[in-house]
Amino acid sequence: MAKAIGGMGSAKIVSAVWFGHGMVRIDEPRNLIATHLIDGFSSRTPYDRVCGAIAQPIVGSLGWLLLSSVLRLSASDTLDIDVTLYVDGNCITAYTSMLLLDDGCYANMYTNLTKAFKLKIVGFTGVSRYDLYDYTDACYSQFSPKRTLVSGKCERFVGGYYASLKSRLRSTTCVGESCSRLAVTTQRFFSEANCMGLPYMIYTYPVQNECMRWSNGTQAFRVDPTTTNVTQVDYLANDKCNGDQIRSYVMSVGYCYELYPDEVPRSFKWDVERYDATTVGQARRELCIQIETGYTV
Repeated sequence: MAKAIGGMGSAKIVSAVWFGHGMVRIDEPRNLIATHLIDGFSSRTPYDRVCGAIAQPIVGSLGWLLLSSVLRLSASDTLDIDVTLYVDGNCITAYTSMLLLDDGCYANMYTNLTKAFKLKIVGFTGVSRYDLYDYTDACYSQFSPKRTLVSGKCERFVGGYYASLKSRLRSTTCVGESCSRLAVTTQRFFSEANCMGLPYMIYTYPVQNECMRWSNGTQAFRVDPTTTNVTQVDYLANDKCNGDQIRSYVMSVGYCYELYPDEVPRSFKWDVERYDATTVGQARRELCIQIETGYTV
């Protein structure tokens, strides 16, 4: 993949994107985040894989100019962690698999020694690396020193389990089986009423009913098929997301809830980010239209 370098600028240029050994013109002023010229790559380009066609190049052997303002990752693009658990130290007999948020605080369902664990991606180039933490509470007090795990290796995980880990890109422009399809909800708190201005606190949770740790027990989140409501279930004083002592909340997606009139936070809202086939397909269509016409859909 091409790596973007360079600085910021604004210019009237003959814009170009990944089209084989040439470029396709988009005559429109652009805010150039970064550009990078590369020569000698295959004509099977990222544009071809996304949009399914090869455009006629207009610049011969100059190479590719990645225009990140045209073919860009969204602000929510991130990496998730694919974990396959095994019951043996050679990672032969699989137990289960899970897709985890980077730095998410998960209830420890695999041992009674600790309350929670989290994985944090610490190596993004070459072989991926992950710091593993375990906690006696909601990811504040460490039970033991962190351990760094390496992708593609059979590593000791939590409890008596071993694991193989790898990173997956979560993005509306990601295509293929290696992409993450983890749906998440974000809770944003605002210092102004009516959810105006920039949020000053953002919390992200998976919504596949995963068991997450919080201060007074565990909790799980799910979203309905129409992405209309997020349901939060708190399991009070329970470590495994079960029991009879629960509290449930149903929040409308995109609705601004008012809080305090004279102190922060004054308002908050919930949003949902899906990365299923329908959502990704729509994003791909909009991206292709933008590349081909130069206009944002």
